[in-house]
Amino acid sequence: MKWGILAAAVTAAALGVAAQASATVYTITYTGAVTSGFLEDYGVSYTDITGQAYSATYVVDTDTVGASLNAGSTYSYINGFGSSAPVRGSFSVVGHTYKAQDKFYGEQFEARSSGLSRLHSNVQGAGQSLLSGGTKFTDLYNTITSTVNELSDADVLTVPGSYVLDSNDTGVGFFQIYHENLGFFEAVVNLDISGYTVTLGDSGPVPEASTWALMIAGFGGVGAALRRRRPVAA
Repeated sequence: MKWGILAAAVTAAALGVAAQASATVYTITYTGAVTSGFLEDYGVSYTDITGQAYSATYVVDTDTVGASLNAGSTYSYINGFGSSAPVRGSFSVVGHTYKAQDKFYGEQFEARSSGLSRLHSNVQGAGQSLLSGGTKFTDLYNTITSTVNELSDADVLTVPGSYVLDSNDTGVGFFQIYHENLGFFEAVVNLDISGYTVTLGDSGPVPEASTWALMIAGFGGVGAALRRRRPVAA
């Protein structure tokens, strides 16, 4: 019986540590077409990407330490700067994916009132530019406004699902990359939004090193206990 108690204790402890490593994470992906814009190959050439399909992805961690979180009956938001920025983002178009290098600011906002609802996502990055040696800024922003309250309640992003914009909705956005030292834009892209999809974050927490050590030690103890209880042949 002791080995059964030991196994249960090890399992409970491992699950407890793993639970502490998990967080409330969800992903919102906007899709649509580029209304106007270009991508630049370090000042050598420009590519007009007007009309191309794109996706803008934001990953929000509501457990980010230091982030400002406010949830009201008609609105909710989470935002923060630097290491407290709760949102990271990426922009994909014509086979390329661009990411904010270092988080500078991130925000997720949802609001709903009489006859109007709004959803917007924003992430800004400020990181070292390998090209200029200075700072490269990235800015990704998407916003949807519905005039008939078709968007979900203020907890819109806690429930997986998707939404397709119709004639009652307006969805716009932009993506920019700016090299401060050289004074030029690597990308200036204006966006139309056709819809968005919400998915919950990781399917399960990944055990940390301490968790694996605890589990291995526990399983070793269970194995030893089982060997001691092995019946002796008559």
